[in-house]
Amino acid sequence: IMQQESGRTPKYFGIKKKNVINGMKIHRPFIHLYWKEEILNELSKSNILFATDSSNDQPIFERNRIRLALNKKTKNEKNKMFAWFKMSNKILKKKNKRIDKAYARWEATGFDCKHISKSIYKNELIYDFVHNNFTNIKLSKGKIESLLQFIEGTEGGKNFMLNSKTTITKKKGKLII
Repeated sequence: IMQQESGRTPKYFGIKKKNVINGMKIHRPFIHLYWKEEILNELSKSNILFATDSSNDQPIFERNRIRLALNKKTKNEKNKMFAWFKMSNKILKKKNKRIDKAYARWEATGFDCKHISKSIYKNELIYDFVHNNFTNIKLSKGKIESLLQFIEGTEGGKNFMLNSKTTITKKKGKLII
């Protein structure tokens, strides 16, 4: 919901059931099976003690505000919301496969700057390029647009500063990592 409200289109809405983070396989087998109140009811029925973070009841953070709003919804309303996110993720998965193929073609050119100009996924390719080749780089929409101008531009410098320690170089029409 936070991703949806941000106005940006993520690669995936929510937390994936299976994922790889820093080379480690993550599997969350119960993530799409139960709502929190169902888990708490089962714990209570089985007399299993659990802790509750009281700060979750205070709407001072966006995630807490969303949690509190979700608590007021019926299970049916939440299931409808979940179904929308699930459908959206199926569509995003297809789009991301096309982006991955476009990225592989761009990579095969040695990150030729002319190649990206022909793509309908320019911003997505730039995002993937930075995240696949550099660490700890924060990308805003504005930085992606500036990097695209650098890549497509024929004038200006041959270097683009991602941050104070990281530079992308353009040499003979190709990006150098």
